[in-house]
Amino acid sequence: MNPEIGRILLILGVLLVVIGGLAMLGVRLPFGRLPGDIAIEGE
Repeated sequence: MNPEIGRILLILGVLLVVIGGLAMLGVRLPFGRLPGDIAIEGE
């Protein structure tokens, strides 16, 4: 396997682990409300 491809796959794997860890911790990303979001408001 080409070392460049291995390095790219390693970096992508680390990024996925970091993003997954943040998602599991419940960190809210600063996206706010995006166009097309469905807002359900109770009484």
